[in-house]
Amino acid sequence: MNTLSKIFTLAATLTLAAGCDAEPDYDLDSGADQELDERGGFGVRFNTSFLGDFEWNEIDLTGVLHDDAAVDRVCLSPGQYGKDTICLYPRKGDRLWVEESQIYGESQWMKGTVFSGADFVDSTWLLRLDYDKDGVLDSKIITKIEGASFDFTPAGIPFWSYFWTYYPSTGSGPIVKSLEGIDDGAPICEKDPDTGTLDTIVSRDLHVDTATGEFISRGNTMYIGCSSGAVGKVQLSWGYIFYVFGYERTEAMVGVARADYCKDGKSWTKPGQKLQIEEVWGINAFFDPGKETEAHWLVGGGAACLGTPRYAGVSYADVEAHCGIPKCEGTEPLGKYGDEVQTKLAI
Repeated sequence: MNTLSKIFTLAATLTLAAGCDAEPDYDLDSGADQELDERGGFGVRFNTSFLGDFEWNEIDLTGVLHDDAAVDRVCLSPGQYGKDTICLYPRKGDRLWVEESQIYGESQWMKGTVFSGADFVDSTWLLRLDYDKDGVLDSKIITKIEGASFDFTPAGIPFWSYFWTYYPSTGSGPIVKSLEGIDDGAPICEKDPDTGTLDTIVSRDLHVDTATGEFISRGNTMYIGCSSGAVGKVQLSWGYIFYVFGYERTEAMVGVARADYCKDGKSWTKPGQKLQIEEVWGINAFFDPGKETEAHWLVGGGAACLGTPRYAGVSYADVEAHCGIPKCEGTEPLGKYGDEVQTKLAI
């Protein structure tokens, strides 16, 4: 267990030992509860990254169309190289890649000079978009990395975080209709309600299937995870950094964040529900182990059993009727069901 995470949890809102769901994408005051089986309406989102109303999560770093977007060029302003701007054109042989949550780049004309980390501060990324999702690139817009920070989780895992914005004034094509009234330099992420951050963390060769919740290896792909979405939250706030924990374990923790008890992509919680986490990897431990058990979780298998759901609007019977999940009995310890993760209610 990391002692620092326990202190932070008791002294502040959300850090590591107590988790909290991401910000909602619906009106909590509308008085109209959404059906539990409406994936994407009820529950916690995988990510909160948007350009106007265009959802943007992943980039193919070779410049080909992926996830309805393609990167045309990336222009850096590293003054120490004696040039005002250095542009990388991935479709023309320049390289972009990710290592250990850090973005790297290399120009074919400057062999041996590798850009990384703070070199990408103030870099502009010209994106071509398939706004109408018909297979045709019909829009353009510029995004920018405004800041890059190097830090360590309380467990000592190093990582980079990036702050991205986009510039509506640079938009062209059908996307323009969704950019009216948005100021330049708008954050691509919604603010994390627990930490106040707008930061992201990038993951190498990662594609997330938002229908099933599956983490899939896809070469030359950079996933940009906002702290206010589940994929970014479990890394930046909970400490399960993807390049260390890998596909299956990080996928499992995103399932925990979304209360995907049945491992079918469905979230059984609403944002703002706090919980306690303990797992076999020693990142977090319960600060109040006397609270009711929510679930025991299996890497690769969702919840092995369910006790008391964290969201009061969901009952065990609701979930059991959906997927026949077993009931957790009493206060069994972590590992009782062959599980690697256990969660308890926080309040």
